[in-house]
Amino acid sequence: MAERGIRKIVALGGGSLTAALVKAGRIDDWWLTIWPIIFGGKHAPSPVEGEGFLPDVAPHLELIETRQVGSDLFLHYRTVK
Repeated sequence: MAERGIRKIVALGGGSLTAALVKAGRIDDWWLTIWPIIFGGKHAPSPVEGEGFLPDVAPHLELIETRQVGSDLFLHYRTVK
């Protein structure tokens, strides 16, 4: 892709895809949306599925931008390398 000038891609998928990309160290930016609805329980959706990550290997994020539209929050984070 780099040979074709593609520098960024967007990965839209479920928690399994996100977990694999995190494990491979391939996510530079995160765009998260917080809606004013609370889901709970052990089967509640999560951005990252699977075994999860221990604190020493979990991605650490730096907040870049916030935007509020009504009661929704849009957050942009960058992965700290």
